[in-house]
This record gives sequence, structure tokens and C-alpha cells, in this order.
Amino acid sequence: MIGRVLGTIVIVGLLALAIALPYTPFGRRGSEAALRRDVPDAVGTVGERLPELSLQDLVGNPISLAKFRGQRVVLTFERSLDWCPFSKARLIELYQRLEGERDLVVLYVLADNQINEKTHFFIQGNRLTDRMIFLRDPFSTSIDRLGLRRSNPEMLETGVPHPSTYVLDRQGFVRLVDVREDFQLWLDAQLILDALDQID
Repeated sequence: MIGRVLGTIVIVGLLALAIALPYTPFGRRGSEAALRRDVPDAVGTVGERLPELSLQDLVGNPISLAKFRGQRVVLTFERSLDWCPFSKARLIELYQRLEGERDLVVLYVLADNQINEKTHFFIQGNRLTDRMIFLRDPFSTSIDRLGLRRSNPEMLETGVPHPSTYVLDRQGFVRLVDVREDFQLWLDAQLILDALDQID
């Protein structure tokens, strides 16, 4: 009798919780054909330029966004190519979808504390530098400048950004911006391709 009452209470509680919480398909992961702006304070508005960023290539040489003026640019900020399988999956998909695009620079930015031997092994092992330029963000300075740093991170996530994507035109103006809290769902590359197609 007591077991039946407790069972009923648990079932009613779970039903109430299911009604109260927003619906999320269990196990939904992968690309999503919708733009998001989940972090309201994130910098970057369509039609404006991003502030200058303090980035470096993987050996420490400074890199300026202005260097790429005159070219179409996809600028992405990601979590880690060491421990995050979602970042790896998104990167491989992005590489495959953008591989044939010419007159395009793809900049892939990681917090400098997330770059290690595993990162280099993953990049080189998959020959990703054939299509992309990998950059480090010292002390997550540019991540902070754009308001992308993940708040209340686990120790492993210190300094990492929310997964973010910008498409810049030849003059450096933003044509697309996507900033996500849910790292398990990433921007479908087709939306990036559509934005690139709109750039003369």
C-alpha cells in the first residue's frame, strides 16, 4: 500500500516536472538550421564591424582581422579540440561543407589554455589547416571583448567561449552572427554558405 502511494507520488511529480520544463527532444545533437543569439551581451551586430581582436596563430604570431579585408571571412569561436567531442564534430562538418569554397578565409579561435598536444594532433591528423586558420586567444581577451566567455564554467571550461560564428564581408562588416549556450547543437553550415553567397 505504501509502495503504491509512493509510486503514484513519483509519477505525478514527474508529470508535473515534464509540464513545467520546456520540451527538449532527448539526445538531440548536431547541426541546427536556425540562428541563435542566446547570450544577449555578446558583441556583434549585422551591418557593423567587430572590435579589433588580440589573436595569435598557433606559434604565437599576432593576427589582425584587418589582415583579411578584401576576402570573405568565417570567424568561429569554439570550446576545445582536446576534450569536447561536440567541438570536434562541428569542426569536421564545417571543414567538409566549406572545403570547396574559394575566396574564403576560415578562422577558428580557441582560448589559449585549450591548446595542447591533443589539439595539434587533432588538427594535423585531419589535415584541417588545408582549409582553416587556427588561432589562439591569449588569456581569452578577445572572447571577453566579444562577451562570449562561458559564465560559471567547470574547471575544464575555464576561459572557453560559447560556440559562436560570424560571417564577415570583404570590408569586415558582420553579415551573420550566431551565439549559442547549447554546445550540443551547432549552426548548420548551410546558413553560413547562404550568408557567404550574399557577399559580392
